[in-house]
Amino acid sequence: MIIVTYIHTGQTATIDSADFTETVTPWFPDATAEVRQEIAEVQHALNSGTFIAGSANGSLGLDISVVE
Repeated sequence: MIIVTYIHTGQTATIDSADFTETVTPWFPDATAEVRQEIAEVQHALNSGTFIAGSANGSLGLDISVVE
């Protein structure tokens, strides 16, 4: 499980990491190809176990915490 917060709006979701893309994509309705790629890269890192909490803060403006 992860907690995802969109820093710009304060939206927060506690989700299974496999649902990351499905959850956050609606938060970026006018997403550029670059933003969609960043979302895909975070999803890949979550799926492969290589994600480092907080590492998606860049241009996505997301705070992601892993919940045990």
